Amino acid sequence: MHMSVSSELVKKISEMALPERLGFGRIKAPIMFRARCADGDWDKGEMLPYGPIQLDPASKALHYAQQIFEGLKAYWVSSDEPQLFRPEVNARRLNYSANRLCMTQVPEELFMRGVEELTRVCKPVIPRHSGSALYLRPFLIGVDHDLGLAASKNYEFYVLASPSEIFHAGTMRVKVERGACRSAMGGTGDVKTGGNYAASLLATNVAIGEGHDQVLWLNPDN
Repeated sequence: MHMSVSSELVKKISEMALPERLGFGRIKAPIMFRARCADGDWDKGEMLPYGPIQLDPASKALHYAQQIFEGLKAYWVSSDEPQLFRPEVNARRLNYSANRLCMTQVPEELFMRGVEELTRVCKPVIPRHSGSALYLRPFLIGVDHDLGLAASKNYEFYVLASPSEIFHAGTMRVKVERGACRSAMGGTGDVKTGGNYAASLLATNVAIGEGHDQVLWLNPDN
């Protein structure tokens, strides 16, 4: 059974006009999926208007980086319905990341519900030209708001949708980074948490300033 979506949100999606150049992650669909977990129990999730989310200033996600995410795409591939490529693998990887950061796992059926239902509702704004897709960003955050260093017991899971072009097309100039370290052995380099990406920004900005497009990261001892 499909999730209920307000007529107002359906109207907003049907009236959404995509620009000629989408870029990557700049354009957001006017709807998002949210599910909440309280002490290990997840609700069924709901569709909400896209917009700011309310977080306590002391939330674990903000202070102790209990935040993980995934990225996948919905495409038009010679069919009447948009296609997802192995979303269950993304669900498993999200939960692998959750275990590493002591976060409550998102049930795979809940992950799939959010991804599939958001794709269904956003069908009118999935771009059809080559090199474009509906980029989906599931993410999980810890929302407990005491300042003690401990894992959250309460979480919120979201899925956002963004009609997008491919992140980078054509040839690339790559810089081999030999000074900075994105993730040391025993760290969190094998999970998708925002801290890994924050650690890459300085070296990436330097590389771009030198005329490169991207950084190739080596093992820390190289």
